[in-house]
Amino acid sequence: MARQSSRPPAVPAVDLERRLAEGGLPSVVVLAGAERWFREEGVRLLVARVLPDGDSGASLLRFDARRPEDRSAVSGAIDELRSATLFGGGKVIVVENADAAAGPWAEGRKSPIRNLSEAVLSADTSSVLVLHTGRPVRGTSPIPAAALVKAGALVVDCRPLY
Repeated sequence: MARQSSRPPAVPAVDLERRLAEGGLPSVVVLAGAERWFREEGVRLLVARVLPDGDSGASLLRFDARRPEDRSAVSGAIDELRSATLFGGGKVIVVENADAAAGPWAEGRKSPIRNLSEAVLSADTSSVLVLHTGRPVRGTSPIPAAALVKAGALVVDCRPLY
């Protein structure tokens, strides 16, 4: 009997560009791990994919979940992301430090990242929610990679190469 891998079902950061070229664009991407450069490069790749003509000013929104004023704005932005856009264009919402998110959409015992993901995954949208965190991908904790992937999110492991 073959032994199952204990590796989380996350895409290594160095494979993100290839993965985006091969598959469809997921509505939720979690960029998790200590290597900030990989997380920022992931954001750049996703923005280029969703907004090939550049940001029109309201198409790219960035929040920091550690800032109380941003936490309340994330809730409204996610509601907007779940609804169809009037102009047909995609939108990218980046939530940095997503593991610090709190609010009515982050109640319960699930991780804030899982709650934010589930709020968007059921929507039929051309937009992308990017959850950006320095927390590592390790099985089910602290970033629940298996549960997120099962729900339809793309989890990118942004750990240092060496």
